[in-house]
Amino acid sequence: MNHFQSAPSLPKSSIRQSTTEPASSGAVRCPNCLMRTYCHSADGLPDVAAPRRRRLANGEVLYNAEDPAYSIYAVRFGLLKREVTGEDGRTQITAFHLAGDMVALDAVCGGVHAASSSALSDSEVCVIPLHMLKPLLDATPQVRARLLESLAKELTEMQFNLLALGSMRAEERLAKFLADLSARLGRLGYSRVEFVLQMTREEIGSYLGLTLETVSRLFGRFAKAGVIEVKNRHVKLIDIEGLREIAGLPSRRACGAGHGAAPLA
Repeated sequence: MNHFQSAPSLPKSSIRQSTTEPASSGAVRCPNCLMRTYCHSADGLPDVAAPRRRRLANGEVLYNAEDPAYSIYAVRFGLLKREVTGEDGRTQITAFHLAGDMVALDAVCGGVHAASSSALSDSEVCVIPLHMLKPLLDATPQVRARLLESLAKELTEMQFNLLALGSMRAEERLAKFLADLSARLGRLGYSRVEFVLQMTREEIGSYLGLTLETVSRLFGRFAKAGVIEVKNRHVKLIDIEGLREIAGLPSRRACGAGHGAAPLA
């Protein structure tokens, strides 16, 4: 099967060139995007200077498992989740995608999507058709290297999930999740110490292999210990070093605030 086939026509309302974005959206600027070369003409490549973008409302599905795969996506702003469903019908979240992340990399070799992806907040993605990806990778070593980097990142994340489910205690899992989220937000220019979660406690539990009750109890325990302050979905990391210690991570100098509370996560 040719996995770099052309996608079928889509409604104009579903994929379009966006001219506006929410204030303080945290959108990734094109110069910092993995696929920036895709959006400009290059020797031997078609002119794709106006990349397609797709807006997703909170809760909207980007694609479902077993759907034919025609594209991969780069998140401009917002938050998406990747979810797999077992043969018994149970589902588990396997990734949270923030601005700058690549989505649907399994599409490159599978022909169909192995998981589902949907938005946890109002979001926007850039659409990279697979039939454009292969010539781009052949012609642009920088993009090829960055794509391999993204694949390695996904592999590392899956390895962490296996470790967490197999041997990490519940408090270690949540502490590492918060520490990693802090670092990711910092790289996007947000505060590392104060942010608003747009995933629910239940969704965090699904990702970490914990029950809703356990996640809620641990948030309360961390707050009582003075490691975090939490009010509904607003989280402030009071003692990042203490959080890293709980997670079993190497100690380092506590991180300072970035540019105010992040609207995501």
